Amino acid sequence: MKNTVVSKLLPIDSSPSAYSFNENYVLNLSVDSEIYDEFLHAGLEEEKIALSPLRDLKTQCPITFQLGECARKQVFEKLGAIYISNAGEFFTDGKDIRNFYLFIARIIGAIDPLYGALYDVKSKKPDDQRIAKVTISQTSGFAPMHTDGSWLANPPDAIGLLCLSPAMKGGENELIHTHQIREVLKNHSVEIFDILQRPFYRESASPGFEVSVADVEAAQLPVMEDRNGFCHIQYMRRWIEEGHVKVGKPLSDNQIAALDYLDQLLGDQNLIQEVPMKKFDMIFTNNHTILHTRKPFEDATDETQKRHMVRVWIKR
Repeated sequence: MKNTVVSKLLPIDSSPSAYSFNENYVLNLSVDSEIYDEFLHAGLEEEKIALSPLRDLKTQCPITFQLGECARKQVFEKLGAIYISNAGEFFTDGKDIRNFYLFIARIIGAIDPLYGALYDVKSKKPDDQRIAKVTISQTSGFAPMHTDGSWLANPPDAIGLLCLSPAMKGGENELIHTHQIREVLKNHSVEIFDILQRPFYRESASPGFEVSVADVEAAQLPVMEDRNGFCHIQYMRRWIEEGHVKVGKPLSDNQIAALDYLDQLLGDQNLIQEVPMKKFDMIFTNNHTILHTRKPFEDATDETQKRHMVRVWIKR
């Protein structure tokens, strides 16, 4: 029998005392009547928000701009996330909240155009994620923890998610910070951490773009690495498995063991922070330090009441 790192692993202790990351990395920001009135009075439409220089946006909505600056600092300087949970107390129109959401995203950084400025996320059939590159965002079933654009050499630096309509049941967002994962790995398995820092092949999930075997072979990326003083992660297991199949180089026993161990950690409720998403809530996260997912959900039968999210990718 092959000697793998599996036999060397200790049971995982991921209780709060097992790691030193005690800071709340999700900052709750609020909309107030002053921000709401200022933004609506400016009458900014999606195209103008997307194309205007930041100085013009600041001139037209200085108070709202300050909220965006606070969000940018939390996401990029503190490597965390911001959650705006009370916008629905003021906004009543879906178009207005989309514009407000895009405005905050623009202040955080440049909009990544790969999926368009704002990408509508709705469940589609079939629910089998393995069919024709159906992504987890298009399903209602189990969704593993992941980062967005994990197959890209330069993935988005931050991501946003706006809730236009929550699921009938379930669908809560879940987050986990890489610092927590690194602390547990350092305490329990340096071997696993070492394997995860080595390159893995990745299949591409870019819309409408098929990559060749040569492209996949040339674009190996580690799952985790220490970069600029923080632990950076790029992970979606599906694209790793499909990448290794595509190049004809199956994952080794040690690689499988390392990914299994990582997945076990990413499913540990002691490490997960749940973020409920009610109507018009929005969240922005650092895509290098925070993995995300959502719980399985049940949708309403009425098409107008189905779960509807809006995603944005952001570059620093």
